[in-house]
Amino acid sequence: MNEAISRIRSGRAIALVGEGSKLALGGAAKGHSAALVEFSGADDQLWHLDPLGGDDEGFFRIRNRASGLVLDVSGSAKEKGGKVILWTPHAGHNQQWRVQWMAEGWFRIRARHSGLVLDVKGNDTSPGSVVHQWSFHSGENQRWSAGNSVAYGEKIALRSTHGTQLGAKSDGSLIHHDGPIKGWELFTVVRGDGTAAGRLAYGDTVALRTFHGTYLSASPSGGLNATVEHIKGWERFTVTRGDGSTAPGPVTTGEGIALRSSHGKYVMADEDGSVSAPVETPKSWERWRLEVDTDEAPIKFEYVYRPSKSEDLFLEIPGLKCIRPATGINGDIADFFTGLGVEFLAQGLATFTVEGAIVGVVMGGAVIGSVELTKWIDEDRDPDDLYLRHNGSKIWPDGKYSSISAGEVQDVKRKVGFRGTCTVQLMEYDSGSGDDLLGAIYVDSEKIELVDGAAVITSFTGNPDEDALYAVLAIVGQGLP
Repeated sequence: MNEAISRIRSGRAIALVGEGSKLALGGAAKGHSAALVEFSGADDQLWHLDPLGGDDEGFFRIRNRASGLVLDVSGSAKEKGGKVILWTPHAGHNQQWRVQWMAEGWFRIRARHSGLVLDVKGNDTSPGSVVHQWSFHSGENQRWSAGNSVAYGEKIALRSTHGTQLGAKSDGSLIHHDGPIKGWELFTVVRGDGTAAGRLAYGDTVALRTFHGTYLSASPSGGLNATVEHIKGWERFTVTRGDGSTAPGPVTTGEGIALRSSHGKYVMADEDGSVSAPVETPKSWERWRLEVDTDEAPIKFEYVYRPSKSEDLFLEIPGLKCIRPATGINGDIADFFTGLGVEFLAQGLATFTVEGAIVGVVMGGAVIGSVELTKWIDEDRDPDDLYLRHNGSKIWPDGKYSSISAGEVQDVKRKVGFRGTCTVQLMEYDSGSGDDLLGAIYVDSEKIELVDGAAVITSFTGNPDEDALYAVLAIVGQGLP
């Protein structure tokens, strides 16, 4: 489930927190590296996600609230270890980031130009640790928590693990129930002394003022109501993490928090709809998520899921493109894959896979890695008599084969189910001898990521013994066909 929905509202400041360190990402002077800092609520520790449109849709600039400078991979470096600095906004892809919600419950931030991710250098968890770009490995130094920072004096809603929100009735009684958030389900968060300066952080002592001007109050016996108009001991609560700890850091929307009363007991949403504060250890019923009172739209993030080897999946092939038909003679196609740093697989095959559907631009001078594709097209060769095979059986076309020439695109529209791994072979029909293997598409479920339910890839595959080269568009998704 995409829990990032409604976590971040457009136009509002966010805090970015490293999962390993619990430190916030802080800004810096122009040209200096962004680094982790202990959260104080200062504007240079807050950021805005600015969504891009047009051809850049799906990417964000990450802009510092204090300076207006944005996260930038210095010099547009594409190699691992490239510095991430603060710089003046421009149209370069080295300032554009794909912010993705991972199924495990954290954000990954990936640079558009390099495909590398925002990473705390050396897995350092101390203040002052700088960030750079690195290949993805899912370590804690690449996991980010993000949500709208909550300012004192703001109105918030508290949503329980039941999916219901806390409400204070005019008679001072408290309930939790579902449905749209209404006025009497909003609370103004202030400091324990009634002031409203700064930003909410773990370990803070707060009071919650209801729509009616009264305050939540917890008795020593665990009772909870909102009947008093003053702040004294019983009206003060400590904001803790979901496990009861008060490790420093910003409190943001979407994160699970707990509220500990002055008696050391936690506010709990019971399954019967009542609310009290009777227990000394927070568990699921004592966890709440903050939502801010705003009309601003939630930002939609891509949802990334990594399937297991036992999961039912399908591989769909919408179409393919012949770049170079086979000759049956060992040629120079091996150099195509060598230029990409690809090692040859069994039977002399090689496959290079990239994200996205680029089959349609292969003829337009596309460059993959450092290899220009147009130089490999050979239109003087005879067509291949092509068919596709899966688990020893032909799956396309309906006839014996389909004739395909260099530069030609053909619709395939075939789908097969699998678990773990899946191989689809590109075969050339030969009436006089054994059929020839021209290439293969290979998918390993534990090495792919489904983005919003699917992985769209283009695989370049060929057999140097036949000197053939093909580009195949493939889609992997959940469930059997």
